[in-house]
Amino acid sequence: MKFLVLAETGPQSLELHVCGHVTQAPNDPLGSRTAQLLNARLFPCSFTEPKSAISFDVLRRFEIMHVESKAPAFDFYGALRRMSDNAFTGSVPDMFDNFIRCSRWWGLLKTQKRMGQAHGIDDLLIYRPKGNTVLYCPSCPEPGFNMDKSLLNLPPHLRHLNQQRQTIDGNFHCTKSTKNSDPNDYSLYKGSGFFPTDDVLKAHLAKNPPAKTEPRSNCNYLNAVNNQDKKKFRNMEITGIVNVQCSHVFVKASVDLQFGERYANIDLAFANSIRQKLSQRHRGDVEFMLEFNSIDQLESYDAACQYSVGIVERFEKNFPDLVDVANCMYKFGTSYMVATGHFHGETAEVYWPELNQIGTQVTQQSGGHRQDTITIHHQDWNYKKMCKSFSLLLAELRTADATFEKHHKHFLGLCATYAERIVTEKWLSMSREPDDSDAKVTKSVYRQSSLHVPTQKAIYERMLADEATLPSSSASTSKAAAFINDGIILKADQIKIRKLVARLKQHFTETLKKDIDARREELEASIVGWRRIQSSLVPAMQDFLSARTACAVEDELLGLPSEVTELERSSLALAPFVTIEGELREGAAHDAIAKVKVVAKALVGLRDRKRKNDSGVYKNTIAQKQINDTQRRRDLHIARYMAAREALMALGMAKGDETDFRALKPEDTSSSGAVAGSSTSGAIVGTNMGRRKAPAPRETSGRDRSKAIAPKKPPREERWLWSYKPGKMTNEQLDAWNNEGMRSMTH
Repeated sequence: MKFLVLAETGPQSLELHVCGHVTQAPNDPLGSRTAQLLNARLFPCSFTEPKSAISFDVLRRFEIMHVESKAPAFDFYGALRRMSDNAFTGSVPDMFDNFIRCSRWWGLLKTQKRMGQAHGIDDLLIYRPKGNTVLYCPSCPEPGFNMDKSLLNLPPHLRHLNQQRQTIDGNFHCTKSTKNSDPNDYSLYKGSGFFPTDDVLKAHLAKNPPAKTEPRSNCNYLNAVNNQDKKKFRNMEITGIVNVQCSHVFVKASVDLQFGERYANIDLAFANSIRQKLSQRHRGDVEFMLEFNSIDQLESYDAACQYSVGIVERFEKNFPDLVDVANCMYKFGTSYMVATGHFHGETAEVYWPELNQIGTQVTQQSGGHRQDTITIHHQDWNYKKMCKSFSLLLAELRTADATFEKHHKHFLGLCATYAERIVTEKWLSMSREPDDSDAKVTKSVYRQSSLHVPTQKAIYERMLADEATLPSSSASTSKAAAFINDGIILKADQIKIRKLVARLKQHFTETLKKDIDARREELEASIVGWRRIQSSLVPAMQDFLSARTACAVEDELLGLPSEVTELERSSLALAPFVTIEGELREGAAHDAIAKVKVVAKALVGLRDRKRKNDSGVYKNTIAQKQINDTQRRRDLHIARYMAAREALMALGMAKGDETDFRALKPEDTSSSGAVAGSSTSGAIVGTNMGRRKAPAPRETSGRDRSKAIAPKKPPREERWLWSYKPGKMTNEQLDAWNNEGMRSMTH
């Protein structure tokens, strides 16, 4: 009979003879013809009287090319047709629909085979859900597989060894357009893979309809929820996916999103990821605690401050089987959490660039086909991560050893530098958990209080909350403050690049040149975006800037009020922005002074350690390199302080050295006099390092004592930097603030 075969040389029409001696085996769901085709490594396009088939080699080649090079099925099949006839391709039989259908079944069957579902693996891995087709991370603790149940009873200080670490993040590239497609098309995995079934998702969303007014996040930087552009979701049936991944970047669960990152969708993905380790068949052997201060379960999400509100109540309502027992950075930042190591939520972003490459393909696919395509890429990503897990864990172990040594030395250096001020017993007894007793400020041992210090960040956040600052302007305070604040940040970036250019002129290196070029490119892109906002707030500025000659991006005039004369500010209508920039510049000056003092103290510690411990060419070279890098950081902060000071003077808010903001030079960072209560001179205030005082000369008999004893020198004036009081602080408040800074660094 005539038969079509899609081979690596393209579609081929041939005569097929079925062997009549091969009979169907008892209870064999496949017919005799189908079984013979499979034995011949041909995948039938139908399981009832097939008249076409696709070779295993074609399906295998497409599987690898699709996940590795993201080759679309249409382009791959088009290439096969041209292999058959490159001149009259239109006359080649069209087997595209059959190819799509067979490739989906091929992916499912290969996954089930690899995951052991065809070999009764559920009888062995009894802690996993039945029919599971998700490739688990071999490095993460899994009850009943790579950890003993007795390890669940470890004391609190060791429980992080069994910690489940997960990240949650949304992606808005793998969408699905609203178009005519097969409404009956469903995922072949039927909930056994990463995605729940459509029925489960619809039922869950029906129980949790969107609120009329969604809660808004009050965080100025983590706006993953608030700042989604609603226009980009037009004509989209599915607006993206949310992934739950482990700390080793293995995908664990996915759920489709209908409009932004709704918590209902995220809850379902989170619950599915938990169920992977809690099989219903042995639920009593493992206890799960849904609590946000748990060492056993650690979740990272860029909007955790909002997502965590009411999560326990939502789980009690929607997932009762999982609830057996019923200032953002310091509350949710893993750097400030106990027993988290170097875990951070940014690992959630690692997979997106890989998956985004198929975004244009899946957006045009039907619902089930889209999910199957994403599932294949999830599974392949996990497989490649598993193959490299050994080398990655070994590299992380070596990095951990080196990092521990580095941090240990830094900690000992802090202890030596601030020995006279460290109160070990008191600080060790302080809790490391965030304190929410104050509704306005989250207190933490890692956080230095800024109650009396008007920092740039504090001033900016106050402006965002105060809409009465610009009564005569059509622009809101928040928009104007954000515009000026971003402009000051751009000016700081310009200073950084100018410092690097000056360093390049002194000593040219290709690495430094590439760094400067990359920073210039990034800064230029940021300025372009900032200019768009400027054109709406200050329309006259565009003509004013166009008359200026072109220059390097680090020397470009941005058009802040402090960069123009008072007359030009009046003509450009910049007067409403003067007060805003002045307050933000004052905060920037305080920030820069604080950083200069910290770096200056570190510089003394580095020099003292080099003098005492670093002998030999190699150690001296490394130590001197660290000193040079620290000096450059000090000079950069000084330059930023001077820029803020000059801006304040240009705005008429400072009068040179008559105000708190005096001129600052590198020599002002050292103390010319002796530190009170110590036997050193030339030291930094607040440290116990410096040059030892020379012993007094011995008295010589037979000499006039009046000639042997030199007259006392008048005490030298202390550098102003070390007696500087930010804001309106008293001497007692200044001492307490300095001690608090040392405590936060030591912790």
